[in-house]
Amino acid sequence: MTPLELAAMLITAATTLKNAGMTLEKDPSKNFSDLATLVAIAYAENEQGQNIGTGQSTLVDDEGKQELSFGPFQINKFWYKDRSASGDTTVVNNEYTDIFKDVEPGDMPDLLKDPMNSAIAAVIVANSNKGYENWSVYNKDVYGIKDQSFESEYWKTGFRSAAEKLYQIDIPEVDTGNTVVTPPEEPTVMEEGTLGMERRATGYSQRELSRFNKAVDKIAAMINKVEGSDNPETKRQVQIILGQELGFDMDNLPQPQRSSYDEVDRTIIDFVAELGKQKAKLGG
Repeated sequence: MTPLELAAMLITAATTLKNAGMTLEKDPSKNFSDLATLVAIAYAENEQGQNIGTGQSTLVDDEGKQELSFGPFQINKFWYKDRSASGDTTVVNNEYTDIFKDVEPGDMPDLLKDPMNSAIAAVIVANSNKGYENWSVYNKDVYGIKDQSFESEYWKTGFRSAAEKLYQIDIPEVDTGNTVVTPPEEPTVMEEGTLGMERRATGYSQRELSRFNKAVDKIAAMINKVEGSDNPETKRQVQIILGQELGFDMDNLPQPQRSSYDEVDRTIIDFVAELGKQKAKLGG
């Protein structure tokens, strides 16, 4: 399954649990960081090319046996018994879902291979005392998930999926060759002459820039709750990711310039403005 499909299931899972009365400290249906983190964890736990697997772990334990963890989130055998007596949350016999009611440990693997069931279990586990630290990939620096590192393919995958699902950044695309653009949101009457086309292109560019900047500010505020888009590094990273979602090729920006906020800002804003002009042409 794709990371985007799993993101949608996580939103549904969290909403279902909340509707049943569960209070979620970590809520992927409302919080950008929680949704991105859980998708990143699943991708790191069960990566299969560009997709996320749903079966048993391919890793082995100290005895050389295949680990007993299943599903996109690789929920392991620790959670296959009722843990209510521990004072922590429990997956088996959780009061907010009937999916794992009265199940035996041997029944859990098949249940968890279902991605929707696994998503519900993952939201429950994420809201346990250890939270995301239940997953080894979250704790290991090499995966870059805890630090939300944009050098990590796992975090970037989670970020992109969360951006699309929570904020609908990505809308239907039209391939025009080297640039991927989106069709106009509504038909526009074509003005006659070169001046009319210039005005039309300017209008489309301004609309595209406004839409892009609002998305950058909104997501930056969710990632950096203190400074938001006032933090240049946060804004730079968000611009890069969203620019790539719209078709911007980072290879067009030399490595030394990628670390410069001013260069990233200028280059990507120019790209988004050009995107608006391309939309104007398509609308004609």
